[in-house]
Amino acid sequence: MLLLAKLRAARALAGAARREATADPASALLLMAAVAAVHLAPAFQFHRLGEPGRLARDGGLSALLVFGGVFAAMSAVRTVGREIESGVAAAALVRPVSRAMFLVAKTFGVVSAFARFAFALVFAAALSSVSCVVGSHMEGDDGTACVSAFCLLLGFGGEILAIAGAAFAHRFLRRGFPSTCFALIMWSQVAAFALAMLLPGHAAALGEALLWPFLLAAASVFAAVVSFACAASALSTRLKGAAAPAALAFVAAASLLMPAFVKAFPAFAALRAAIPDFGVFWLADCVSSSSPMHWSAAALPVASALAVSAFWLAAGAAMISNRDVS
Repeated sequence: MLLLAKLRAARALAGAARREATADPASALLLMAAVAAVHLAPAFQFHRLGEPGRLARDGGLSALLVFGGVFAAMSAVRTVGREIESGVAAAALVRPVSRAMFLVAKTFGVVSAFARFAFALVFAAALSSVSCVVGSHMEGDDGTACVSAFCLLLGFGGEILAIAGAAFAHRFLRRGFPSTCFALIMWSQVAAFALAMLLPGHAAALGEALLWPFLLAAASVFAAVVSFACAASALSTRLKGAAAPAALAFVAAASLLMPAFVKAFPAFAALRAAIPDFGVFWLADCVSSSSPMHWSAAALPVASALAVSAFWLAAGAAMISNRDVS
């Protein structure tokens, strides 16, 4: 019975963290900007660079890493660090949960919110990639680039309708605008992709859009951002104010330099257990018809992210164990 009570309390903490992450106004703005960038960037590509849809796929992965990374890190710092500083964590720890379980539950809630963020971006990038493939067929093979106007209307127009729907729900149904907008934008991209598949010739473009390799590359980037979220949670248990984001920025910068550093100093390869190696997670160059990517390509990034996440959660549990949360 005690174990069941602990699990219920942990589930409640995770759910609260997920709702808090999606209810922040900055979260809705980040998702708006990310989806808009994914849809609009290929529309301004006037010369084809590489395979059709390459810009859409690279843009989707970049948006997932940059916008998603900011979203996950910001949410982790807020839900862990601010709750400790404000005393909310002390009230939560009255429940039958340990401090380590509190940290893990809050981080899991942030990861759950980020999964919704990534879900929207994956469908937006898939629709944008199909749009580029269909547009390349319409323009022929003369080196110019074009997108499907219907796909652009469905994707970007769906986002605009989602924002308008959230405003309507806030005004007349008394629903919170940020959380409603976040949810509606996410489902608008799913609906837009489903409707696009009903258009003539769009479903046939799925193979040329290389969606399966893109999903593997997106899973790798998702794993990397999860490890950064765990690092943000751990650092927030001790660092106050802007110190936690600053320390996380240092970790992110170190991850970019890690491939060259380990190559120059192989003896320091063990640092990959604490600092994500960006060279392991970025598989955008593998998303190509000339070099098909097997599902096992994402196994190493996911395993690496699990190891880094476990390290930071263990470090965070140690740091919060003797932290005054009253």
